[in-house]
This record gives sequence, C-alpha cells and structure tokens, in this order.
Amino acid sequence: EKENVVNIHKRLCAVYGSCAVDRSTVSRWVQRIKGKENGHMGLQDLPCSGRSATALSHDHCLLEH
Repeated sequence: EKENVVNIHKRLCAVYGSCAVDRSTVSRWVQRIKGKENGHMGLQDLPCSGRSATALSHDHCLLEH
C-alpha cells in the first residue's frame, strides 16, 4: 500500500489498541518487505537453532491425560 511506518502503526493501534506491536517492530517489517521487493530477504521465517517446533493433536492430548 506504500504506507509509511507511522501510518501503519497508527492503523494497527486503531484495530488492536494496547495489544498492537510497537513502532520499531513495524519498521522492521517494512524493511523486510522493501528488501523483498529489491530481491533481498524474503518474508519467510529465518532458520533458527535449537529445538524444532512441534504440535500435538487434540486427540493425542486426551490420550495422555
């Protein structure tokens, strides 16, 4: 939408109130998106070290308890 960081943050605050992310987070998002447009970093999660994410189904949880 070609909006600047301040306007995006204001719109988020209007929707999410005190639960909205801070302006510095919005700024990082905008930089990542601009980088993508210029052929740089994508919007996917960056690889991280440590334990991989796992999920359990509701049925599995019921069997254990």
